[in-house]
Amino acid sequence: MKRLLQWLDDRTGYRAWLGRGLLAPLPGGPRWHYTLGRVLVFLFLVQILTGFFLWMAYSPSETTAWESTYYLTYRMEGGQLLRGLHRLAASAMIVLLLLHLLQVVVSGAYRPPREITYWTGLLMLALVFKLGLTGYWLPADQKAYWSTQVVTSVVSLLPGIGPQVKQLVLGGARYNHHTLTHLAAIHMGLLPGALALLLWIHLAQRRRHGPLLRVGESAEPRGTYWPDQVWRNALVALVVLGALIVGVLYYFPPELTAPAQPARGFAAARPAWFFLFLFRFRQAFESWGPRGELLGALVIPGLAMLWMFLFPLLGRRRLGHAFNVVVLLVFLGTAGYFTALALYEDKHDRQFQNAKWLAHRETQTALALARQGIPPQGARWMMNHTPQGRAFYLLAGSCLKCHSYSDAQGRGFVLAEPSAPNLWRFASEEWVAGLLDPQKIGSPHYFGNTPLKEGEMASYVRDDMPEAEDDQGNKLFTPEAIQAVAAALAAEAGYPGLDPQRVQRGRKLLADDSNGCAQCHKFHDAGDLGSAPDLTGYGSREWLVGMISNPGGERFYGHLDAQQQVMPAFLAGEEGASAEAVPREVIQALVDLLLADRRRASP
Repeated sequence: MKRLLQWLDDRTGYRAWLGRGLLAPLPGGPRWHYTLGRVLVFLFLVQILTGFFLWMAYSPSETTAWESTYYLTYRMEGGQLLRGLHRLAASAMIVLLLLHLLQVVVSGAYRPPREITYWTGLLMLALVFKLGLTGYWLPADQKAYWSTQVVTSVVSLLPGIGPQVKQLVLGGARYNHHTLTHLAAIHMGLLPGALALLLWIHLAQRRRHGPLLRVGESAEPRGTYWPDQVWRNALVALVVLGALIVGVLYYFPPELTAPAQPARGFAAARPAWFFLFLFRFRQAFESWGPRGELLGALVIPGLAMLWMFLFPLLGRRRLGHAFNVVVLLVFLGTAGYFTALALYEDKHDRQFQNAKWLAHRETQTALALARQGIPPQGARWMMNHTPQGRAFYLLAGSCLKCHSYSDAQGRGFVLAEPSAPNLWRFASEEWVAGLLDPQKIGSPHYFGNTPLKEGEMASYVRDDMPEAEDDQGNKLFTPEAIQAVAAALAAEAGYPGLDPQRVQRGRKLLADDSNGCAQCHKFHDAGDLGSAPDLTGYGSREWLVGMISNPGGERFYGHLDAQQQVMPAFLAGEEGASAEAVPREVIQALVDLLLADRRRASP
């Protein structure tokens, strides 16, 4: 081995090269705060390595981008960890770069003769942000598509060159196959190459000028880079890598929303967290029109970046240096404030939370379909043409225009003014018990915003049911009896884990055609159709399919007049069918979607 290494050194001189690097003396000795810059280099190498393997599985086109991202996330061995590391390391790089920038400015390491070191670092920060942005767009999911539309619409506002820049990014007049190939080339080739070049210049300048020592500190070398500083760098890098792996496995798994749908809206789109501040800052200028958007999204941030480039010129004197530190703290504080403001407003914005819930359910549908196999036409076609995909869009585009879908804590989809009952755990024991409660039946959760608010059922529950008596003069609908009726109907719907004795008692009340529910409703062999919905199989799959198909049928609400019957038929071919009418298999898939939630603790 010695002879081989000597042969290699004779021909390459690697020992001298290593000696200049690893055995270089350290003026002032090793420091823990030196590790921050080295960890950033380590994270860049992690990005290069993970990105290379992701590149091997990714295919940038309209029918393969989402599909290949799904494959490498959920099918490829180790793919989820690989993509998660790439994604989380990018966020870590941005955080550490901002900390490094703060460290450099506060310590004065940007002042002459280190201007080029500082400027290359600032350019690398900008490139890392652009890498994060272009990588965010590559999966071609709903978030990627709609955030691309926002950013390119702002770019198009640039005077003179805006439309041309937008067309260059999109590869045409709109988002298409060429958009993904352009973004892939920029993200995987152009930006990493430029970043590597800047990093080489940055490190060469750093070596040329050496570390910045404190005033009065001796520049006498104390130790060498190997091993005195290297073990510190390696230890911190391993800690960061371990934290990233734990983060991916337990806290921040890689995200993939449903495939992009240009023809459908997506109100849950937000930029990546590191661009949230710019997103919210731009909104502050929206009332000023297109010029305001240009000002908030490009002009002011561009001027701030230019000001930071002037720091070395402004900070030659002590007062200028102090001013630079204050300006940087203001910039970072402003960005942090607008990021926090965007997160706070989204958390308390009901419309956004509804859109986020819909996006989550759309993603669940897409992933469930993808597990069955993505057709050659692609995932977008799969969502628009399979019964399950069409069922979700029927739920989102029709059902949730009138119905809420939320639990008692307000989790789920909440309409401000629902015009139909809440669908969450419909026909469950607690849902039916609320329907039979005189204080609740008139609430928005049930009939409060519907024509049935003053109908016979609501009047009976409020006025007659509390006074109803059996043949012996005993109260018929005691609280225990109401719970029994609720349990019996929940049993008809197929909910598990019900008390058999309570269910049996409730069925007797439902079948009582003299004082009980069968006076108006049909329940198995008791009662007749025509004056109230059939309670046989109430809330079951078959009942729900029939109800959604034609709610005006004799079995359901055929007894209501035209003003009271506001829910249209959704089965194609039915009389009075809505414009959204669909085949029976789509309605069956919609019912299956609703029934699947019966096992959930919250929507």
